[in-house]
Amino acid sequence: MNRHEFLSASREDCYKDIKGNSGDSEGAFIHDVPSAWDDAVLKITVLLEERELSTKYLMLVDNVDKLLKCSYPNRPMEWFANHYVERLKEMGLANVHGHVRQAEFRRAFLNYYGEPFLEVMQSSVSERDDNWLNAIVRKHRKSFHPIRHLLLMQFLGISLDDLFTKEPLNQPFGASPWLCLNPAADHYLQPVVQDLSIRYDSKIKRPIGTFACSCGFVYARKGPDTNEEDRYRMGRIKVLGAVWEHKLGELLRENLSLREIGRRLHVDVNTVKKYANLVQKTRQAISPNVPDDLRERQRQAWIELVRQNEQKSRTELRRMNKALYTWLYRNDKSWLMKHLPKPTRVITANSRVHWGQRDKEILALVQTEVTRILTSEGKPERISISRIGKRIGYLSLLEKHLDKMPKTKSYLESVKETVRDFQMRRINWAIQEIEREGLDLQWWRIVRKAGIRGEVAEQLREDFETQM
Repeated sequence: MNRHEFLSASREDCYKDIKGNSGDSEGAFIHDVPSAWDDAVLKITVLLEERELSTKYLMLVDNVDKLLKCSYPNRPMEWFANHYVERLKEMGLANVHGHVRQAEFRRAFLNYYGEPFLEVMQSSVSERDDNWLNAIVRKHRKSFHPIRHLLLMQFLGISLDDLFTKEPLNQPFGASPWLCLNPAADHYLQPVVQDLSIRYDSKIKRPIGTFACSCGFVYARKGPDTNEEDRYRMGRIKVLGAVWEHKLGELLRENLSLREIGRRLHVDVNTVKKYANLVQKTRQAISPNVPDDLRERQRQAWIELVRQNEQKSRTELRRMNKALYTWLYRNDKSWLMKHLPKPTRVITANSRVHWGQRDKEILALVQTEVTRILTSEGKPERISISRIGKRIGYLSLLEKHLDKMPKTKSYLESVKETVRDFQMRRINWAIQEIEREGLDLQWWRIVRKAGIRGEVAEQLREDFETQM
């Protein structure tokens, strides 16, 4: 019976197909004493009388069928957890830092499937903090039954192909670059924005994106984007920027009405009035009407301050008389810049490294660590330059300056393992462990103990049998 026939069959037909004819003695026995399978079939057929659950069950069966027939790449457990968390962010069930709102998440999941359906799937979700649904979206090393992954994947609206092939990225506003919505810029509505910061609003349970363009224009909007038109939506302007203000000055000089200026710059009249006043004040500050005698007195005061403190730096002089420095900076900046002391150069000590001695010291540490890895009683770890560097606390040194330490480099090249070498060492370790436990040496038991699966296990089997 295929899955479509199963969904359309009556309860009696399901029992008949599963148990056999009534004349069969074995079938009659099963009929009298229902098995766990019979009980599950009965519960499923009852549940599937509800159309919505029937659709969800059919989707689940289709995904099981596809998972069995298709060949997907191997992925670490963190890959799937990251996919789930990123989707939960988009649904408002996790914040931008990846912290899942577990109570709401569990409630939404139960509302989607219902406890009876999950019970039949042996995937009930308890209120305990260590239930499987909470654990599957956390950083972990344990595995979960494929049915539970499929149940969660379906709830989150993630397809099997996307789950295995797409990188789990948090992009509630799409990929970079984003559009600049500054009507005063030459690149208006062009994808030139590279700077995006995202925060999570706990009140509305949605991400808020702040987009900052190189022209100085900064705007924010709520996410996530659900269609192409959302890219052109601007929630709130946070900073108008120098380009926008310059354009405002040009429009003011054209003697246009404030309403027309607002229409061209996509702001209201009050915003135009506010920034028009700021522009006027800025012009006055740039060309102040300062009496000559006042300017001369301030200049002489600064010259005297510098003369009395010849060893002081620019920063120290500014701190000694902030008011004087500020006045000159605002009213006589070009003169002040010419009469500042020369910048002081910071001379750093040239601490030379004796690489010969350093080579001997690092070599001793590396050899000790390699010996420790090879003699460890636990599960084998691969000998690699990065692992050794992390263990001894000199990863950066080995990555950047290994050529300056020839003895250490030569030793590392001789002991570092390829993936195949490491896999064979794991197999040898697994054999020793199985013999110590007094079990038969069977290949399936060896590769399971070694943690090797799939096609790699079959390839290694040939090498192993050749060596044996």
